[in-house]
Amino acid sequence: MFFGDINAEYIVSGSSQAVVMYDTPLLEKLSNKTWFNIGLDGEKAGVQYACLCGYFSANKAPQVVIQNVDAWGLGPIGAAYDNERYSPYLECDALYENLVPIDANLWRYRFIGRPRLILKGLIGQLGIADRFADDIRIRGFNPRDSPPLDRKKTIALFEASTSLDVQVGGEGERYLRRIIDLCRQHGSRIVLVAGPMWEERLKYTANPDRFNEEMKRLSAANDVTFMDFTRTSISLDHMNFYDSIHLRREAAAEFSRMLFGGLEEEKVLTSALSIVQRR
Repeated sequence: MFFGDINAEYIVSGSSQAVVMYDTPLLEKLSNKTWFNIGLDGEKAGVQYACLCGYFSANKAPQVVIQNVDAWGLGPIGAAYDNERYSPYLECDALYENLVPIDANLWRYRFIGRPRLILKGLIGQLGIADRFADDIRIRGFNPRDSPPLDRKKTIALFEASTSLDVQVGGEGERYLRRIIDLCRQHGSRIVLVAGPMWEERLKYTANPDRFNEEMKRLSAANDVTFMDFTRTSISLDHMNFYDSIHLRREAAAEFSRMLFGGLEEEKVLTSALSIVQRR
């Protein structure tokens, strides 16, 4: 996505929730727009921002950026979750310059990136299994057919956990503001979306509404749309999740239909090209 080969009208950004939840092929059929999911497993808002910088530098600006938001992704910023996967793409200056402040070790991968990319191409041509290959993704979407979560075991983990409290603000929120500003600089409308969570997780979270209250505050202050799908019919059935925050394939399709309906209701699909940005 850093070589100018995507140029989608709508893109999805976020962490692993985004990767498995936004069914981009289905959204393309529903909207008659081109979609691509640039979500990244394990990456927080700092790396998401860097990848959006790289995307904008190489591709035509999308009409709309759907930015998935979750408490984990907006938590304290650490090093890149998987810095080696960026090595083929660090010749993209916008990506590199915004990743290095987050993960100083990435400088070494810039020197091996191009040979590694060539090697991956040769391996692909020879039909040899590539140990560096990502999961199979369709327009960036990685549908998951994993078994549903084990209800009893997951609740037992919740009962033993002390880390389900929602923390909002700080560095993660600052990066989200930078993501909003970046989209505006490029003339792209940004929509913040909080996806479904299993209802039992919410019951065991000390302050389950705090995150969405903060997102409503932030979206109002920055004049952007926030769509909250945290508690929907999807949340009621554990069979929809392979863990408490990640959707299985069928539920991802159901959520994507809900999202499409919400975008229509918010007139995002018809007004994306004529955005009035108010400060």
